[in-house]
Amino acid sequence: MGLRRLHALALHQRDRRYAAGAVIISEPEIAVHVEGGEISLRTIEPDAPGVMIDRELAILANMLAGQWCMEQQIPALYRVESPPAAILVAPDQFDPVAGYRQKQLLPRALLQTEPAPHAGVGAAVYLPISNPARCCTDLLMHQQLIRFLEDGHAIYSSDDLHTALEQTATASLIGPEIETNARRYWLLRYLERQSGAMLDAVILERFSEGYLIELAETRLTVYGPAAALVALHPGTQVQVRLQRAAARMDVLQVRFVSS
Repeated sequence: MGLRRLHALALHQRDRRYAAGAVIISEPEIAVHVEGGEISLRTIEPDAPGVMIDRELAILANMLAGQWCMEQQIPALYRVESPPAAILVAPDQFDPVAGYRQKQLLPRALLQTEPAPHAGVGAAVYLPISNPARCCTDLLMHQQLIRFLEDGHAIYSSDDLHTALEQTATASLIGPEIETNARRYWLLRYLERQSGAMLDAVILERFSEGYLIELAETRLTVYGPAAALVALHPGTQVQVRLQRAAARMDVLQVRFVSS
């Protein structure tokens, strides 16, 4: 099957999920590359064919695995999520303000042994198996499925899986946090060399004495004091001057520039 056909299938799968109520926040990812002391950034667009194929086929694999385990009554760890209060984003449009607000409305996803819908991805059942190299519970489910395919018996009971959840709960929370902090550190290191530079940004939220903004190049968020500017509304494109960036101290400071 050619890449064009795979891309078409991925688009169809995404549209099916969206019709089923999936929350698809289409936003670019900033990849950081460090080599020889030099830091470079690369923007990964969410709708690039390779990215979409990888994402949608992984989601499809998780959905099919969940459906099969439920039908075969195989003990499994399903990821479940309730529907959000509202869907504010469209799958084909990058809107930093809508994405920011949508994330505030997303319920927390949970792992459990009872099958139930995952509204966030638009799935009746969802069994994470696509990331065994980074997620212990995905690896457990690989072992479970392989054994069942071999001899029709499961390695782990539901009680075993509950125990595994308890034993890996801290790591499952700390792992993503470490990854997020590492990316933020290197983005701040990148900005350290741009002190005083003018940066493009967008207003995300207005507060009584300032604004939460997102820097366009790095997608880092930072609070900016309002100073004497006229009232700005979420979505307004602005320029700010980088006052200070210090990665080791986790400091990022900007100020607005009058037009």
